Amino acid sequence: MHDPLLISASVLLAAVLLVLLTLRIRRWWKARLLGSRMDVAAAGEVLAERWLVADGYRILERQASRRCIMHINGRVAEYDVRADLLVERDEQRLLVEVKTGEAADPRFPATRRQLREYAAVFEVDAVYLFDASKQRLHHVEFLE
Repeated sequence: MHDPLLISASVLLAAVLLVLLTLRIRRWWKARLLGSRMDVAAAGEVLAERWLVADGYRILERQASRRCIMHINGRVAEYDVRADLLVERDEQRLLVEVKTGEAADPRFPATRRQLREYAAVFEVDAVYLFDASKQRLHHVEFLE
């Protein structure tokens, strides 16, 4: 005869091992996806730089960062804003953000908000969005 207690313990142990294995696979998959996205983003930035330089732009800064300050309930809070590229052409300083896929549409909400913030923070003559997937440069202007 089979011992019901031993069977229950075996089933419980198998279930716990299955859950642990599932969690480990899930963690691995997320890390892999994140790495893949970062690889795509980095490749997009390299492509954008080459495209811009070939079109007569001069790269001034990569991953240009600016320190910003805001007040939250009367207290100072500092934060950093980082844009992909600051470039120059025809004596104009321009900001270029690089995106791929769905985010490369200037109307995409997160991208639109990001570009609006950059327009306010960086002292540039114009803001551009480079669609690395389609190798297309969009001039973005915000009208009040």
